[in-house]
Amino acid sequence: MGTVGLVVREQATLGAAIEALARFIHIQSDAMCLEIERRDGVITLGMLLRLGHQRAKRQSTEYAVGRLHAIIRSLSGGDWRPLEVHFMHSPPRDRRHHRYFFGCNVIFDSDRDAILCAASDMSRPIPTAEPLIASYLRSRVEAIDVRPKAWDEKVGELVRSLLSNGLCTIERVAECLACDRRTIHRHLLDCGTSYSAILDSQRTDLVLRLIEDGNRPLVGVAELLGFSAQSAMARWFRARFGCSISQWRNGIRPKALTMSSRGVASKSRSTGKTKRPPVGVRRSNRLGR
Repeated sequence: MGTVGLVVREQATLGAAIEALARFIHIQSDAMCLEIERRDGVITLGMLLRLGHQRAKRQSTEYAVGRLHAIIRSLSGGDWRPLEVHFMHSPPRDRRHHRYFFGCNVIFDSDRDAILCAASDMSRPIPTAEPLIASYLRSRVEAIDVRPKAWDEKVGELVRSLLSNGLCTIERVAECLACDRRTIHRHLLDCGTSYSAILDSQRTDLVLRLIEDGNRPLVGVAELLGFSAQSAMARWFRARFGCSISQWRNGIRPKALTMSSRGVASKSRSTGKTKRPPVGVRRSNRLGR
């Protein structure tokens, strides 16, 4: 991992190394984001792959989580084991390989891709660490850190994180950013976007992963994505993708993933039997406007 790997390796404790990795992982790959959540003595390390409208393939997800697991294990001396490993995609027919690799229970059809470990693991010392070298390397990495700090980037990351927990509201996002909702709307307007547009984009990425498994209840998917009801999610999905969720699961999908409800409607109107008004009438209507 280049300089980022050196910074991580030279931290004094496992917890400091993971925090450094989360801080600088974007330098290694813009598509990767590592989130750290602490709750009730358990550390959740959530791995997010940002690939736009393209879903993260399960191989890419498992590689990213497996790589994180290998990094932690190498830093802790090789005897470390996580509490659990979670994947959002459906399980394979044989789970033995996953259990053997991670050395713990592997849970599929989860609400996130993550590694769960004990909070006490974070205080594990890294025997080969050199704090002075770590400080020097960190200053060098920070000097080349060009991560964008735009509001749409910050809000997008928060929305994606909160959606995974089923707690996403603009009030919650504002609380995390220590401001009010008006401030968020104003800054996003300056960025040429809006909260609803960011929410829609993040929902699009997440819903495709959640409905991949046909056995996952849609009621739970709707709740996780912040919809008031399953019917509301169904309407949003059809407007967003031009087909129903059941059609998507059965492989009946439009060519353009970003097809809007307006595009679908205009297509249906163009194939209907309604006669068009004469050219002269249309021209006069436009002049009247």
